[in-house]
Amino acid sequence: MALEAFGGDIRAMLLSYAGILGEMLRTWRPDIVGHLDIYQKFNDANRFFSAEEPWYRAFAAGLADMVARSGCIAEVNTALLRLGRGEAYPARMILRLLRERNVPVILSSDAHRASDLDGRFAEAATLLRESGYSSVKMLRGGKFVDFPPDV
Repeated sequence: MALEAFGGDIRAMLLSYAGILGEMLRTWRPDIVGHLDIYQKFNDANRFFSAEEPWYRAFAAGLADMVARSGCIAEVNTALLRLGRGEAYPARMILRLLRERNVPVILSSDAHRASDLDGRFAEAATLLRESGYSSVKMLRGGKFVDFPPDV
């Protein structure tokens, strides 16, 4: 999605994104939903919006509600940590909203090479604990099971 396609209106673009995400969750109901707020990757220094704005807080709560209704596990992607471009995504605020809704999470390094496999998981584990999580899901024996975040 290009912002220009929405006349430069970031709210309209994010609402379209949420609509597409919601349709995917309802139609396909994947085990894991990833890159929940990937748009943050392009919002360096609040270029397009601040996560503190009331409209964005309401938008983020809506995303968390959608994921909670879907029954999916939310991916916590550490690529931005690894690249030194901020925190994991979803961002801390959304992680807290997911936790409030009892949405389970799974860690992912989004590694594109073996040297990045650890994905700065220690930092992500701290973020998860600060957001209220005491466990993450891992696939073992064909089932998702709970483990402490710092395993």
